[in-house]
Amino acid sequence: MKNLTINDDAPDFNMITTSNSIINLGHYEGKNLVLYFYPKDNTPGCTIEAQKFNERQFRMRESRKSIM
Repeated sequence: MKNLTINDDAPDFNMITTSNSIINLGHYEGKNLVLYFYPKDNTPGCTIEAQKFNERQFRMRESRKSIM
């Protein structure tokens, strides 16, 4: 798989949610979607990034973006 850059189309994939249901990226086709990834748990940099992302979620949802 090639590396993606900002604004590239993501390949279609399925994932399991925290409520154990399966969602598919194709379900969000044509919608504003934010895909959030981070490299490693429990590291200072990733923890700070995750906290900042969490703070911004409300604004993203207000602007009708889905977050995956």
